[in-house]
Amino acid sequence: MSMQSDGNPYSSPHEASGLRNPPPPLQEMDYFLAWLCFFLCATVAGFFAGAVAGGVIGFVLGGAGQSLDTIRGVAMIIAFITGLPISYAFFRLFVGRMIVGKIVNTGE
Repeated sequence: MSMQSDGNPYSSPHEASGLRNPPPPLQEMDYFLAWLCFFLCATVAGFFAGAVAGGVIGFVLGGAGQSLDTIRGVAMIIAFITGLPISYAFFRLFVGRMIVGKIVNTGE
């Protein structure tokens, strides 16, 4: 059974709730600010995490007598892998707070 008051199966939940003013849609600036915060934080945190991981790998492989090309290659791979969860965490953080949070709050 439909919970819509006017019986129209094509009306939106907003219309069915009886509210007169629809919630304002997200603006392009909302998406841009979320992306900018994500990009800056993920880049800076990924840089530092990659630098630490690269330093540890360089120390270990350098102590083992590996060539600089081997150290560079392994450090790049490890730094990239280290940056993936950091990027994901910041993506979830900023999209959750700056995009989803506004959608949920305007629906109340």
